[in-house]
Amino acid sequence: MRERLSIFDDPGVLESDDGEADEEEEALLTVRETALLLRVNASTVRRWIAESTLAAVKLPGTGKRNVYRIKKSTINEVLRPLPREENTPAERRIRLV
Repeated sequence: MRERLSIFDDPGVLESDDGEADEEEEALLTVRETALLLRVNASTVRRWIAESTLAAVKLPGTGKRNVYRIKKSTINEVLRPLPREENTPAERRIRLV
């Protein structure tokens, strides 16, 4: 289980309760990078975020647009192949995002 970090902790290494270092660091992507990976327009990614279809982290900003970052693991989950159902014809299988 991960602990919250204080401002004095090294942000590159998280430690679990048993003292072992957790070297996995979550990459964050911009809206544009996410759009390029998913091969959609950036406005589509923003719409998915607004509709809560795509999880994102909102960053503080003072511009006219909200600033978001999307976790790489979220993108990997979206791109994950669907399990094949044996009884469903291929033309009836759709993926809802």
